[in-house]
Amino acid sequence: MHVDRISELITALETGLYQRDEVLRLTLLGVLSAENVFLYGPTGSAKGLLARRMSQAIAGSRHFSYVISEQTLPDELFGPISVTKLRDYDLYERATQGYLPEAEIAYLDNVWSAAGMVRNALSLLLDERVFRNGTQLVQVPLITLLASDAILPDDSAPTEALADQFVLRVSVKGVSDRDAFVSLISDTTPSEANVVPEELRLSVSELSTWRTEALDVTVPEAIASLIFDVRERIQRHNLHHRTEEQSEIVVSDRRWKRAMNLLRTSAFLNGRTEVDALDAILLRHCLWTREDQIEPVNTIVGEAIHRYVTSGRFEVAAMRERLRKIIGELKSDVSATEDESVEEPVVYRDEYFRLEGFPAESEVLIWIADFEQLSSDRETETDLFFYGEEDDYAYSERVLVRRVSDSLIEVDGEEKAIETETRTVTTERPLEVEPDVRTRWLERLQELEDSIDTTIAEIVRYRDDSSGEAVRHLFVHRSYAQIVLDGMDEAAGAFADLKEAVRTARSRVEE
Repeated sequence: MHVDRISELITALETGLYQRDEVLRLTLLGVLSAENVFLYGPTGSAKGLLARRMSQAIAGSRHFSYVISEQTLPDELFGPISVTKLRDYDLYERATQGYLPEAEIAYLDNVWSAAGMVRNALSLLLDERVFRNGTQLVQVPLITLLASDAILPDDSAPTEALADQFVLRVSVKGVSDRDAFVSLISDTTPSEANVVPEELRLSVSELSTWRTEALDVTVPEAIASLIFDVRERIQRHNLHHRTEEQSEIVVSDRRWKRAMNLLRTSAFLNGRTEVDALDAILLRHCLWTREDQIEPVNTIVGEAIHRYVTSGRFEVAAMRERLRKIIGELKSDVSATEDESVEEPVVYRDEYFRLEGFPAESEVLIWIADFEQLSSDRETETDLFFYGEEDDYAYSERVLVRRVSDSLIEVDGEEKAIETETRTVTTERPLEVEPDVRTRWLERLQELEDSIDTTIAEIVRYRDDSSGEAVRHLFVHRSYAQIVLDGMDEAAGAFADLKEAVRTARSRVEE
């Protein structure tokens, strides 16, 4: 299997690298996906070594590396002008042997120092994998270009165009763990040592075959909705948070498409035929450009995945509505009704209550499911969602909340009312139910309970599978995968509550 082979390759590549597990795996994913990778970190943080290790992973690959400065000329990267061709044939062509146009794996340090013709030629080469040599557009064998810098790109149009070619953006930090640091300074393995056995190396043709097969990986509608949700959350973030200190998060259509290539490759190499939520976690490494965007992107991706696993994938709202309709129909057969007026919380978007007592410009919502789980005895960390003008999402905040009553909560020690409205509530009086009517309703409720049991079993199975894959996933750090596991626990709890409601309805019929 691909998983076992790549796991062994990763183990070999990690030799002499400390606290670089996630960075190495992401960089390798860039190579296996034939996508370009930008490594952001200080000088001396093993970025160049990571690049050399990637060339060791590919059998027979040609490697090119260079440290760019503002004075770097095209000749230094793409080869000198061929004197012979200029003299004998009047052709202005470069002698590219040994230079970037003939490399499979390339590494450029200080990449944002590239200027003028160098930057323009790089953009074309990275985007289309072609190099203009004289009058000819030559297809280059480049698999991946790894670039690094201790700074991030400026906001000039030419530099942003070059930066957009790097779909993976990986932050590399210095070694902080004590044991890892001691191992690092004690290790005598030469940095140029060949650490990958021949039998573990991947051939260029093998990589090409894998990339073709990865194109058959499908993107389920629910995952497509998750990714669109991420995109919309970014747009809302830009609308409400853009300031002089907080830059706009800009993600081109091209980068979204290349990010999907990463997700498909991740799913394929992890042995699946569909992109999953675990793969979608990789988006956190694809969507930022400035340092102040890293944390918002992490939050946006995490919230979208949490929403997907708690409601998007298993459609708890649809099952809840099905139960509501059945119980509504059931009431007319098993009970007589009387109307009375009561105050009840107003339901927004089928899943929220609105809180009063906040500034007028903010609309603050709490998930109904979260509200129902609040305790009157203790405070619970709970998400509140803030909306601005025209009902646009602004941000979420995690606060301490205690339930005071059915229409009152305490937020960080201050009481806030749940918005209510006067509604007519029907009280019920049991009726004598005919045997055939009783049988029919018991069958309908049993059918619904069976559907809920099937969904719960699917959640448990999905969680078990995800839990195992979270440990062995080739490219996603297991700490981030906990987002998926926690969300599925919430989804299972919601369906368990629905099952209890069905059983309560059945008891009424049986009585």
